[in-house]
Amino acid sequence: MLSRRFIRWAPLAVLGLALAGCGKETPPPPTAQATPHSATLTWVASTSEISGYHVHRTTDPADIDPPFLDATPANVTEYVDKTVKPGVTYYYRVKSVRLDG
Repeated sequence: MLSRRFIRWAPLAVLGLALAGCGKETPPPPTAQATPHSATLTWVASTSEISGYHVHRTTDPADIDPPFLDATPANVTEYVDKTVKPGVTYYYRVKSVRLDG
């Protein structure tokens, strides 16, 4: 089951970021580096037992339920989005996914 707890959007140059966790910890927000053709997101690993992370992306900073973009395994704490377009502001959310769902 995915946690619906929203941590925060944090504007970062051309990116906005948030990390939603399924544990009790409040992780620091992800960091990002952007180029005209990619955005690299990096986050601190969850201390809870998880099966992985879901990366969501939107262009609307008010979107509280951004569309799913991709998934990573639990041991991966970086994602490179190579589908970005120059001049577009993207907002990301990274959610940890619990083992049971």
